[in-house]
Amino acid sequence: MEHRANGAMAFRTIACLPALTGAWRKQGGGLLYMTSDLFAAALTDLGMPELQDKTIRSVNMVQIGRALTDTNLKPGIRALVVYNSNPATIAPNQNLVKQGLQREDLFCVVLEHFMTDTARYADYVFPSTTQVEHMDVIGSWGSRYVSLNLPAAKAAGEAIPNSEFFRRLAKRLALTESYLYETDEQLARATLSSGHPYMKGITYDRLVREGWAALNLPEPWAPFASGNFPTPSKKCEFYSEQLGKSGKDPLPGYVPTGTDSKEYPLMLLTSKAAKYFLNSSHAGSRGKSGKGERVTDGSEVAEKRSNVRGAKGPCCLLPAPTTREARVR
Repeated sequence: MEHRANGAMAFRTIACLPALTGAWRKQGGGLLYMTSDLFAAALTDLGMPELQDKTIRSVNMVQIGRALTDTNLKPGIRALVVYNSNPATIAPNQNLVKQGLQREDLFCVVLEHFMTDTARYADYVFPSTTQVEHMDVIGSWGSRYVSLNLPAAKAAGEAIPNSEFFRRLAKRLALTESYLYETDEQLARATLSSGHPYMKGITYDRLVREGWAALNLPEPWAPFASGNFPTPSKKCEFYSEQLGKSGKDPLPGYVPTGTDSKEYPLMLLTSKAAKYFLNSSHAGSRGKSGKGERVTDGSEVAEKRSNVRGAKGPCCLLPAPTTREARVR
């Protein structure tokens, strides 16, 4: 829902419906977006925030293109290690990201399964294991089950888990801190040993035997039955004073997408899964030939060639996941 223009307002407006109907008071009512917060509370945080130096700058990943090309950034970014990501494809302003990755003075290392778009710009590409080749503790985005992923196959070739890559790197750098050398099993056991009530009875040894287990949530599970929303008032706020102070509309509402514009009549949906393309109904009515029409949002960074097919009516544009084209049907 949020992968579209004005998606945040659409999500916010729909999220108000359970409060109107009183559905939050009932188990199974309300609204579910993600259950990841349950696991953030239940599992041990291995990030060791106490070791973070707050004086060191951080760069938001959505700004990686700008950060890699900003000549005024002091000091400039001279080295980049990429794992569990593919910024040349997923980061905003793709052309600027690629421009940054093409810098001759940027040392880039990528840990990957495949030769991705980002890996093609790397100085070194190290093979990493897939999910069936390494151990991992896995929470969930949409359920209450925690799982232990055990290797089902031997790692191919010289592939190693990302964790092992950094253990070897620590050794080559002559670092001596013991936590840098904890094994995957040690990390898994530590993750599951938080002592949180949700984790009662869930241990590493149990997950080795059973594979997965449900978090021990209170019954009935209706956490917002009496409020307790993450807002200043702890209520579901139809009128948000906090949003109003930040310059946003304090009330939920409809925001036009702009697809009724004659100049830009298409809507781009950046869905995570684009296996099935959306039907259009007015490519033919525009007299398009269907042979690689140019599609643009008016900026220099979002121009693509599309295969325009179809008949007559409103139209959506969906990027193809396996090609470099945006296709319209």
